[in-house]
Amino acid sequence: MLSFSRIMLFFSRIILSFSRTILSVLLWFEFMLNFFSFLLSKVSYINLIYNPNLIALRYLL
Repeated sequence: MLSFSRIMLFFSRIILSFSRTILSVLLWFEFMLNFFSFLLSKVSYINLIYNPNLIALRYLL
């Protein structure tokens, strides 16, 4: 019975470390995704402000 509990403890440690690495990778991926979406929103906002077609359209309206 003692060996069985040791084996279960060993497997639980392996599963815990594996889930921890998966969680850290997912968090890093989510951070990068949020960062790139933030950069893209800033770039599109600047493009909307300084787009000459939109400026001409603003003067026409």
